[in-house]
Amino acid sequence: MGTEPGPDLIVRNLAVTPVAAQLQSGGQVLLSWETFNSGNQATVSAWQDRVIVRNVSTNEIIANYLVNYNDIGNLPLQAGAGRNRQITITLPEGNRGAGNLSFQVTADVANS
Repeated sequence: MGTEPGPDLIVRNLAVTPVAAQLQSGGQVLLSWETFNSGNQATVSAWQDRVIVRNVSTNEIIANYLVNYNDIGNLPLQAGAGRNRQITITLPEGNRGAGNLSFQVTADVANS
């Protein structure tokens, strides 16, 4: 049984960088990643990546964003190629935005 032909978008090189000197509640963080096409064909439509920030201590989702791919036009992403993406997020003030946080990105959340 072989692999189905088509694009296969994955997230690589996820990085979390505080905008100020340190990461703290109410502060901003720059989340950057590469959406990489590990499939064997180019994409044919735009897609959205989903960013979820969770307070691990309370299991509360404190941020949920969709990042559109088409902000640079509906250009195909060739097989074996990647596109750098980023979003700046403001964390909630107080306990909700403090403690152990997880940052997750899902490529092509709607399976476009």
